[in-house]
Amino acid sequence: MDKKNNFLIKLPIAHRGLFNNKDIYENTISAFKLAIENNYAIELDVHLTKDNKIIVIHDSNLKRLFNTNKIVRKLNYDDIKKLHFLNSKDKIPLLKDVLKLVDGKVPIIIEIKYDRLVGKLEKNLINILNDYQGEVAIKSFRARSINYFRKNCPDILRGQLLMYSKKIYLL
Repeated sequence: MDKKNNFLIKLPIAHRGLFNNKDIYENTISAFKLAIENNYAIELDVHLTKDNKIIVIHDSNLKRLFNTNKIVRKLNYDDIKKLHFLNSKDKIPLLKDVLKLVDGKVPIIIEIKYDRLVGKLEKNLINILNDYQGEVAIKSFRARSINYFRKNCPDILRGQLLMYSKKIYLL
Protein backbone atom coordinates (compact mmCIF):
# COMPACT_ATOMS: atom_id res chain seq x y z
CA MET A 1 0.00 0.00 0.00
CA ASP A 2 1.42 3.39 -0.91
CA LYS A 3 1.75 6.28 1.54
CA LYS A 4 -1.14 8.13 -0.08
CA ASN A 5 -3.62 5.44 0.97
CA ASN A 6 -2.26 4.56 4.39
CA PHE A 7 -5.32 6.07 6.11
CA LEU A 8 -6.87 2.62 5.85
CA ILE A 9 -4.36 1.25 8.32
CA LYS A 10 -3.18 4.19 10.44
CA LEU A 11 -6.43 4.84 12.36
CA PRO A 12 -9.03 2.64 13.99
CA ILE A 13 -12.22 2.55 11.91
CA ALA A 14 -15.60 3.23 13.51
CA HIS A 15 -17.99 0.91 11.67
CA ARG A 16 -21.15 2.99 11.12
CA GLY A 17 -19.65 5.56 13.50
CA LEU A 18 -19.29 5.15 17.27
CA PHE A 19 -22.68 4.14 18.62
CA ASN A 20 -24.37 2.24 21.44
CA ASN A 21 -27.94 1.66 20.11
CA LYS A 22 -29.41 3.28 23.26
CA ASP A 23 -29.10 6.98 22.63
CA ILE A 24 -26.47 7.06 19.87
CA TYR A 25 -27.45 5.04 16.81
CA GLU A 26 -25.42 3.75 13.88
CA ASN A 27 -24.89 5.96 10.84
CA THR A 28 -26.07 9.11 12.62
CA ILE A 29 -24.57 12.56 13.02
CA SER A 30 -24.09 11.81 16.75
CA ALA A 31 -22.18 8.58 15.97
CA PHE A 32 -19.98 10.41 13.47
CA LYS A 33 -19.27 13.30 15.88
CA LEU A 34 -18.15 10.79 18.50
CA ALA A 35 -15.89 9.06 15.97
CA ILE A 36 -14.31 12.38 15.01
CA GLU A 37 -13.80 13.30 18.70
CA ASN A 38 -11.94 10.00 19.18
CA ASN A 39 -9.95 10.36 15.93
CA TYR A 40 -11.46 7.28 14.28
CA ALA A 41 -11.89 6.88 10.55
CA ILE A 42 -15.59 6.51 9.70
CA GLU A 43 -17.20 3.69 7.76
CA LEU A 44 -20.74 4.42 6.63
CA ASP A 45 -23.40 3.04 4.30
CA VAL A 46 -25.33 4.85 1.57
CA HIS A 47 -28.62 4.27 -0.24
CA LEU A 48 -30.42 6.26 -2.92
CA THR A 49 -33.95 7.51 -2.26
CA LYS A 50 -36.78 7.64 -4.79
CA ASP A 51 -35.99 11.32 -5.42
CA ASN A 52 -32.26 10.56 -5.94
CA LYS A 53 -30.91 11.79 -2.61
CA ILE A 54 -28.00 9.87 -1.13
CA ILE A 55 -28.77 9.05 2.49
CA VAL A 56 -26.64 7.40 5.14
CA ILE A 57 -28.28 4.23 6.42
CA HIS A 58 -27.31 0.56 6.45
CA ASP A 59 -30.63 -1.21 5.87
CA SER A 60 -32.72 -0.99 2.72
CA ASN A 61 -35.83 -1.38 4.91
CA LEU A 62 -36.65 0.93 7.84
CA LYS A 63 -38.14 -1.82 10.02
CA ARG A 64 -35.15 -2.62 12.26
CA LEU A 65 -34.38 0.92 13.38
CA PHE A 66 -37.70 2.70 12.92
CA ASN A 67 -40.29 -0.08 13.31
CA THR A 68 -41.90 0.81 10.00
CA ASN A 69 -41.88 -1.66 7.13
CA LYS A 70 -40.90 0.74 4.34
CA ILE A 71 -38.26 0.41 1.62
CA VAL A 72 -35.79 3.31 1.35
CA ARG A 73 -35.66 3.36 -2.47
CA LYS A 74 -39.46 3.75 -2.61
CA LEU A 75 -39.48 6.85 -0.38
CA ASN A 76 -38.67 10.49 -1.04
CA TYR A 77 -36.25 12.13 1.33
CA ASP A 78 -39.00 14.48 2.58
CA ASP A 79 -40.73 11.41 4.02
CA ILE A 80 -37.54 9.92 5.46
CA LYS A 81 -36.27 13.09 7.13
CA LYS A 82 -39.31 13.16 9.44
CA LEU A 83 -38.22 9.92 11.15
CA HIS A 84 -36.29 9.92 14.44
CA PHE A 85 -34.25 7.10 15.89
CA LEU A 86 -35.88 5.94 19.14
CA ASN A 87 -34.78 7.90 22.24
CA SER A 88 -32.71 10.18 20.04
CA LYS A 89 -32.81 13.54 18.32
CA ASP A 90 -31.01 12.00 15.34
CA LYS A 91 -32.55 11.50 11.95
CA ILE A 92 -31.26 9.73 8.83
CA PRO A 93 -28.67 12.13 7.40
CA LEU A 94 -27.92 13.06 3.83
CA LEU A 95 -24.40 12.09 2.77
CA LYS A 96 -23.63 15.71 1.91
CA ASP A 97 -24.41 16.71 5.52
CA VAL A 98 -22.10 14.02 6.87
CA LEU A 99 -19.31 15.17 4.55
CA LYS A 100 -19.83 18.74 5.73
CA LEU A 101 -19.55 17.58 9.36
CA VAL A 102 -16.44 15.47 8.80
CA ASP A 103 -14.78 18.07 6.57
CA GLY A 104 -11.59 16.05 6.18
CA LYS A 105 -10.99 15.67 9.94
CA VAL A 106 -10.90 11.86 9.61
CA PRO A 107 -11.00 9.52 6.61
CA ILE A 108 -14.33 8.13 5.37
CA ILE A 109 -15.04 4.71 3.89
CA ILE A 110 -18.35 4.63 2.03
CA GLU A 111 -20.15 1.35 1.44
CA ILE A 112 -22.55 1.44 -1.49
CA LYS A 113 -25.78 -0.33 -0.50
CA TYR A 114 -27.93 -0.43 -3.56
CA ASP A 115 -30.59 -2.61 -5.10
CA ARG A 116 -31.22 -0.96 -8.47
CA LEU A 117 -29.28 -0.84 -11.69
CA VAL A 118 -25.75 0.39 -11.34
CA GLY A 119 -25.06 3.93 -12.44
CA LYS A 120 -27.49 6.36 -10.83
CA LEU A 121 -26.20 6.19 -7.26
CA GLU A 122 -22.60 5.94 -8.38
CA LYS A 123 -22.89 9.00 -10.65
CA ASN A 124 -24.54 11.03 -7.87
CA LEU A 125 -21.89 9.86 -5.40
CA ILE A 126 -19.05 10.89 -7.71
CA ASN A 127 -20.66 14.34 -8.14
CA ILE A 128 -20.83 14.80 -4.37
CA LEU A 129 -17.31 13.49 -3.77
CA ASN A 130 -15.82 15.75 -6.47
CA ASP A 131 -16.28 18.68 -4.07
CA TYR A 132 -14.99 16.85 -0.99
CA GLN A 133 -11.39 17.42 0.06
CA GLY A 134 -10.97 14.70 2.72
CA GLU A 135 -9.63 11.15 2.40
CA VAL A 136 -12.28 8.81 0.99
CA ALA A 137 -12.56 5.22 -0.15
CA ILE A 138 -15.61 3.39 -1.47
CA LYS A 139 -16.53 -0.27 -1.18
CA SER A 140 -19.36 -2.51 -2.29
CA PHE A 141 -20.40 -6.12 -2.59
CA ARG A 142 -21.43 -5.25 -6.14
CA ALA A 143 -18.57 -5.64 -8.58
CA ARG A 144 -20.41 -3.45 -11.09
CA SER A 145 -20.42 -0.53 -8.65
CA ILE A 146 -16.69 -0.87 -8.11
CA ASN A 147 -16.12 -1.16 -11.85
CA TYR A 148 -18.20 2.00 -12.42
CA PHE A 149 -15.78 3.89 -10.14
CA ARG A 150 -12.78 2.30 -11.81
CA LYS A 151 -13.96 3.60 -15.19
CA ASN A 152 -15.47 6.95 -14.18
CA CYS A 153 -13.46 8.07 -11.16
CA PRO A 154 -10.26 6.03 -10.97
CA ASP A 155 -8.64 8.36 -8.42
CA ILE A 156 -11.01 7.29 -5.64
CA LEU A 157 -9.69 4.34 -3.70
CA ARG A 158 -12.12 1.42 -4.01
CA GLY A 159 -12.54 -2.09 -2.70
CA GLN A 160 -14.63 -5.12 -3.50
CA LEU A 161 -16.40 -6.79 -0.57
CA LEU A 162 -16.90 -10.53 -0.55
CA MET A 163 -19.15 -12.66 1.58
CA TYR A 164 -17.93 -16.03 2.78
CA SER A 165 -19.61 -18.96 1.14
CA LYS A 166 -18.69 -22.62 1.01
CA LYS A 167 -19.02 -22.25 -2.77
CA ILE A 168 -16.39 -19.51 -3.03
CA TYR A 169 -12.72 -20.38 -2.79
CA LEU A 170 -10.07 -17.72 -2.76
CA LEU A 171 -6.64 -18.95 -3.79
